[in-house]
Amino acid sequence: MELAWGCKPHSGWAIAVLVGGSATDPHVLDRRRVQLCPDALPRQAYHAAEGLPRARAAALISEVDDAVAALTDAVLDELTQAARPHGDLVAMAVIGRPRELPALDAVLANHALLHAAEGELYRAALDEAAERRGLNVCGAPPKGTIDEAAVILGTTRDSLRATLTALRGELGAPWQADHKEAAAAGLMALHLER
Repeated sequence: MELAWGCKPHSGWAIAVLVGGSATDPHVLDRRRVQLCPDALPRQAYHAAEGLPRARAAALISEVDDAVAALTDAVLDELTQAARPHGDLVAMAVIGRPRELPALDAVLANHALLHAAEGELYRAALDEAAERRGLNVCGAPPKGTIDEAAVILGTTRDSLRATLTALRGELGAPWQADHKEAAAAGLMALHLER
């Protein structure tokens, strides 16, 4: 069976759901919360750098970026190993779309851009780690993930939502909105891979 990990990143961590099957018969084979930033560093690097002198701010962000890339690589190794007994891992979906950001000074001067930069740090780390492993990487919208997945999968939003919600009876807790969105994104990545 072809498989995909769907990931919903947050600041410093992500929900990852391993899926196979289809929109009408999804198979959730694994789900977990993965850490993407070491505990010793600020998960919100841009917020932590906000009041620092420019050189210290840039150094802190670079340190966190490097550490996140290394830890995310280790997480992708773990996720790849976890998928192996279940089938052929072919894709990864990451909720969030690539975003161009202005120079560091502009980011640090704008609160909305601070949040955008935090999100981009973790989304990009997941994308890059998956690409290094030869996985097809699919971006899903941060809002309306299930709605877009339904369109791509050729089903209705209500049907896909009902199918994903019903999985809680089979899987038990935790099965929250992040898990459902990650599963929908993973199914979408599988469909686009075919």
